[in-house]
Amino acid sequence: MPLPHSALALASFPDGWLTPEHFTFVDVPAIDPDGPMEDVLDDGDALLENTYLSLDPYMRGRIAQGEHSYTSNFKLWQPIDGYGVSKILHSRNLRNPAGQHVTSVVTRWSNYQVTKRATIEALEKATMWILVEDEPDVPLTYYVGPLDVGLFKYGEPKKGETLFVSGVSRAVGQAVIILAKSFSLRVIGSAGVTKRLLIAWNNYKKPPGGSILLAIKSIAPNGLVGDQQEFGGSDYSITNGRFIVPNRLMIRGFIVRDDRVEWIGRVFDDVKKQIREGKWKAYKEDARKGLEEAPSFFVGMLKGDNRGKAIIQL
Repeated sequence: MPLPHSALALASFPDGWLTPEHFTFVDVPAIDPDGPMEDVLDDGDALLENTYLSLDPYMRGRIAQGEHSYTSNFKLWQPIDGYGVSKILHSRNLRNPAGQHVTSVVTRWSNYQVTKRATIEALEKATMWILVEDEPDVPLTYYVGPLDVGLFKYGEPKKGETLFVSGVSRAVGQAVIILAKSFSLRVIGSAGVTKRLLIAWNNYKKPPGGSILLAIKSIAPNGLVGDQQEFGGSDYSITNGRFIVPNRLMIRGFIVRDDRVEWIGRVFDDVKKQIREGKWKAYKEDARKGLEEAPSFFVGMLKGDNRGKAIIQL
């Protein structure tokens, strides 16, 4: 029997806070996995069953009209996509056999999808489409979490130095802290939501009106050598620019796909080894089941309601 399914899309762009009402379900063609694939797949295509969707703050930058983030904006009434993990159900692509799992940046917010040959080939070159093994000691969800986060290329830390991490209970913050501590760095972390203090002990907003700068000064009077932050927070003006030159400070922005071909293999090797050694037990995930949960969970994630990496399980 064909499998009718829907995909999540944007119904309108927000003017202010994003709400679940800005999302809608759209119909997509039904797929019969037992039928002839020649009617569904062209040469080089693959039929995927999506298993995990990653809800990430950067996606808020794609929900805008006329403004462009570092990646393309979502279009109204067109399926949303992002990072995720899928299982290949059928394939006419020799490098991507049926039965394998794949992590990619074009995982659609739907249960099934057909990914075209041209898309697969372009993403393979950029290592944004990677076949992954189903290993019992490495959860598949980690491919949209710890196995996609780095620290050392741009941070260039040295053992014993101090690193400040904001948003420590989010996916990137958690991963950076574990990586830093494995490298014998002193880590200072902050969170802006009290319930996250199960993970981070310093809430810079308490007492009300508290300053993150004053909080840091109280626990790191000798200063910091690194500050790892995640896209999606408030915009700040540079109020202490005069300290940058005499202290020879470096501010470096980067995108996750920068130099990815170079570093992703090392991240996989190093982090998988640490996972098997039990060094990632403190890493937290917050998973909800069902595509219908995605709109409210995504909005809640932007407001800090999640406790750990936000994931939708399909």
